[in-house]
Amino acid sequence: DASYQHNYGVSFEDGICKYRNQTLKDGVSEAFQYPCEQWVCNVTAKTVTVRGCNVKSFGSCVPAHNRHHWPHCCPRGWVC
Repeated sequence: DASYQHNYGVSFEDGICKYRNQTLKDGVSEAFQYPCEQWVCNVTAKTVTVRGCNVKSFGSCVPAHNRHHWPHCCPRGWVC
């Protein structure tokens, strides 16, 4: 079977990764603003690596995001 499907909607076929309705070429990384993540496609290993922000909770406060793409969209402050 040329394709591999994962329970979380990840598939690998013909040198591309499909994840969350997005298509990435093998070896390519894509930086997003919403969600604030970077995705890296590896068809050979059949993986999509997702890098996000390391956000810790701070009482009832919520993280303040900005309008840039990953990693610059990671929260740098809190709204309380």
